[in-house]
Amino acid sequence: MPNRGPIELSDAEAAALLAELPPPVDPRDMDADDRRRAGLLAALRSRLAEVRESMSESGRSSASAVLSIDEAEELLDCLPPPRKEEEGEDAEERQQIKTLNSARARLVELQQSLIANAATAGS
Repeated sequence: MPNRGPIELSDAEAAALLAELPPPVDPRDMDADDRRRAGLLAALRSRLAEVRESMSESGRSSASAVLSIDEAEELLDCLPPPRKEEEGEDAEERQQIKTLNSARARLVELQQSLIANAATAGS
């Protein structure tokens, strides 16, 4: 059952997603669920950093990351609630909102596609 798929990310999107991930933690004193989540977050950090490095080395403005259903869901859970630009926000804040909204939309699309493919493969 294919539960992984590609998502095309810009450098700004990859950087914004990395910034939203919680800081690394020491998994030694965690229960099994928390250790699993910490491992998933570490894998996401590594994958997003690799995507950014790949873009930097190649000079491309975007690159693909291959994510699982669980990874896409975890990234979505780490993002702040969707919001619209408001009056009084500076250009950097507005750009950050646009970047996160764009990444969120693509993550949701990937997640739905992977779930649909998994359901089709299971029937």
